[in-house]
Amino acid sequence: MNNWTENLAEYFKDICPLIECFLTIGLEEKDFQNHFEFGEKLEAKIISQFPPKNALRINIPDTLPTFCFPNGVDLVKNRDVPASTYSNILTDEHGELLYCSILKVYEPYVSTKFSSIDFTLDIQELPLIELGKSASESIEKTESTLNSPRIASRFSFYYPDGLLVPKGLVILSKQPLFQTYQNILLNLYKLSKKNLSLPLECYISHLVLQVPLPSRGHVIIHYYLGREKFAISLPQCNKLPVFDLNLGILFNSLDLENILTLFRNIIIEKSTVFVSESEEKLISCTYSIISLLFPMHWNMVYVPILPCTLLDYLYSPVTFIFGVHAKYIDDVFSRVNDSVCIVDLDNNRFLVSNTPAYHRKNSVNFIIPKLPEHYGKKLRKKLEGTLTKSGIIRGKSIKLARPILDSTSAFTIRNNFFQFFVSILLDYKKYMIFEPKIGCTDTFNSAAFLHNCSDKDFMSCFIETQMFSNFCESRIRPKNVEEHCEGLLFDEEIIAKSNRFSLNFTKTIVTFIYDKSQDHNTTYTVPLLETFFKSSEIYTYKKFPDFNYNEINQYEIPNIKPPKYAESIDKKSSITPNWKTNSECLLTSWMDLWGLLISSQHNSEHNTRINELVMIAEKLQHSTTMPTISLYKYLLERCFVTQPSIALPIFSFMSTAKIPTDAETLQLLQKIVSKLYASDQNIVMQNTGTNLLITKIENEQMAEIKLKRVFTKPEDTQVFAKQEVSFLIKETCKKCSRALKADDISQKWSKAEYNYESACIACEEKILPKLVVRVGLEICYYKETPTSTREETLFISPQALRKLISDLILSQKDLELEQLRCGYPMIFWNAVYYFYINNLPFDFLLMYENEEQSSDIFLTTEELKGGWNYDMITKSSQTELSLKDIQKAEKKYKNFEKNLIRNMTFI
Repeated sequence: MNNWTENLAEYFKDICPLIECFLTIGLEEKDFQNHFEFGEKLEAKIISQFPPKNALRINIPDTLPTFCFPNGVDLVKNRDVPASTYSNILTDEHGELLYCSILKVYEPYVSTKFSSIDFTLDIQELPLIELGKSASESIEKTESTLNSPRIASRFSFYYPDGLLVPKGLVILSKQPLFQTYQNILLNLYKLSKKNLSLPLECYISHLVLQVPLPSRGHVIIHYYLGREKFAISLPQCNKLPVFDLNLGILFNSLDLENILTLFRNIIIEKSTVFVSESEEKLISCTYSIISLLFPMHWNMVYVPILPCTLLDYLYSPVTFIFGVHAKYIDDVFSRVNDSVCIVDLDNNRFLVSNTPAYHRKNSVNFIIPKLPEHYGKKLRKKLEGTLTKSGIIRGKSIKLARPILDSTSAFTIRNNFFQFFVSILLDYKKYMIFEPKIGCTDTFNSAAFLHNCSDKDFMSCFIETQMFSNFCESRIRPKNVEEHCEGLLFDEEIIAKSNRFSLNFTKTIVTFIYDKSQDHNTTYTVPLLETFFKSSEIYTYKKFPDFNYNEINQYEIPNIKPPKYAESIDKKSSITPNWKTNSECLLTSWMDLWGLLISSQHNSEHNTRINELVMIAEKLQHSTTMPTISLYKYLLERCFVTQPSIALPIFSFMSTAKIPTDAETLQLLQKIVSKLYASDQNIVMQNTGTNLLITKIENEQMAEIKLKRVFTKPEDTQVFAKQEVSFLIKETCKKCSRALKADDISQKWSKAEYNYESACIACEEKILPKLVVRVGLEICYYKETPTSTREETLFISPQALRKLISDLILSQKDLELEQLRCGYPMIFWNAVYYFYINNLPFDFLLMYENEEQSSDIFLTTEELKGGWNYDMITKSSQTELSLKDIQKAEKKYKNFEKNLIRNMTFI
């Protein structure tokens, strides 16, 4: 048997699940005893959970049961009671949001003393609840049974012989996929009413352990629960944020005029209380109206369903949004001041006192302004058109006839509100203060903005809000990738809107909002339950079971771990070009080796390395028409790990060279800037409102020191002149005895991958060319011991070198200089040779020598008559050294001789 509780902690270290925890929340037997015998109040508690506490990736707040049963624990006798699905939002001790989805069901109370007594619980399936009415008014029994997990319907419960006790089936997650979680819970409950070949614990553990959190864009997760298929995904970074709720509930609960009034109130941060008898209506309406604020974010207090034990929060002097059950309406009135907006969702109205305080926002002189006249009317007209297509009820103002909106209509409505903000903030970037004066903390020039604004009443209130202040701060210095991408999305939408103006003859190119690289072009199907669990038994349940580890311990923990989409950038989104020409292969090989070895370069040389990289990048831009973005992404990733500051000149070059950037590249840049800002707050990031950023660093650069590099291996201590190297490339055809030099060999390279053969240019006889290398100066004419070393490796084509370096990058996240020199001689020597003869820097490939003095590096090769057609400059040099040359070199290296070859004696 396998002990899951001990082994799960290790398993969770390597996965990034969609669902953090599954729990059952309710009452224990002793709670009933204390209630019936001593009159103690019933309070819900966590009964079971998966995974156990030792394996959790989150800290579950102690208040979770209270928020899952916000209106207390209600015992039901002699009446039907419907199941309900709703959600709530909590904050953990680190300030992270936890999204909690609950399915509340009812079970008969049977004392443990009589647990052997059989009971009959009447459970009937209901049609979808008409949330335009209260939940209690919408119940209509049907004769259908719980035999289809494909319909996300509700249930009603009736137990004629005793009490019904509520139980909560709960999912905790860090993503607000509310409807998805509710449908999963409904289908899990339906399965509990069937004969199953596996215990429900297997279904729950499979859900938590095998369903990965998807990345923004790229991938759709397909998950099967019974016969139900779920397609789970998150929107791309250049789209509106995730929204997985029924927006139709809001537009069915309130008419359009009231929604726009409510929208206006919340934009200027007026405290608001939503009241309803339906928990689902409270979460749907409060979360929907807050989502319509995008790109603004409600940063004040927000509790979708305020627990009855926390009603005193209504006394709070800070701005808030609360949802409260309608039965506590008197408590609401007794606690809030007259300036708080109260929305009755069940009756499509605002509940206000007759005092003038309601029309003010916390101060005597503040009168609530209307939405900007032009853009407010434009927004209303667009919403009317969308709602009319979905079916409306006409009255004083239109209202959605049924609480259902299809996904296209919902997106259109969300985009209408988003475009409202685009319109009223069309010129906001002109008034941003990116570099405030010393002692000034302002991020926005409000006076100048209002001077040129036509709707001064509304805009003067709006720009004073905490939401707008946070919006400006996130544009200047975004905290994370999400904030950064939201800023780019908003700014490029402004540019796109300006481009649509007929009188605007100069169109600005926008790429981020039209970037397709993060579209959902990949699917991942979660392995089926039967892949991991086998059983020959039949399991039946009278009620939904609490998670029992004794049941799951008879099975092994799944041996397949889901991919970690959310914690890595999907490499498949960027297609690496097929470099063909010698120039392309050598230049891109240079850039890849630069990135692979950047962590091994001394910090003092980073300026030199950057200058070299820019030079090579410019050469590549002039010699290819292929997209190069994949190269730069790799370099940015390497810089993020090694030295984030050197990534900024790379991106600056990309901006200057007008290399198109995509969402993935911008994510990388934001990670880099965030990492830099965490350690040095002199770094300022300025969002220009396009797909490019200007980044300024105000820190001192390290003084450059010229360090000595050598061609030798660490063990080559006897070598004289370690910075001298000679190459010999010369083959003799075995068939026709023709002498073949480098330019001859280059004409007949094999095109097959990993085939390093060439052929004789005269008779086509196959040859495997060698690259012979001599390191140091051989002065054995008057030395007792050799003073140079010779190495031999295969001489390969630029295309073959390109392929080997690509393979090396896939197999090595990091590479030390010594690893390259000693472990990959074919790559090392061919790279040095090609870089040298084509005037490309190569010393970054060489190992450092522990010596303070510096010296130039010398290479010699055989004479290349005619050269290769690289579209670059080739070099000619010698293969043999005369005695005069040896004596000249010996004199040059006399200090080297004294320090490192004391064991050598000249004749």
